[in-house]
Amino acid sequence: RNAMVAAEEATSCLALASWDFDAVMLAQPALTLAIFYVLAAGLSRIYLGLHYPSEILAVWALALAWVTVIRCATRIQIKL
Repeated sequence: RNAMVAAEEATSCLALASWDFDAVMLAQPALTLAIFYVLAAGLSRIYLGLHYPSEILAVWALALAWVTVIRCATRIQIKL
């Protein structure tokens, strides 16, 4: 494989714009419910005064980073 193709594949898996959210949400309703639950739980923690908004945003950012890493790792593994 060409190094340019490998670099393009690695960067394309990081682009959130390449995620087809509508198709995923329709195909996997459990994922839709899980995302709603995570958002509701985080917002309720802020509302109840148990956490600062920055803490919730940091956890959401960390979770998004983890999902992106796993998505890239499995995508690259499948294509090799």
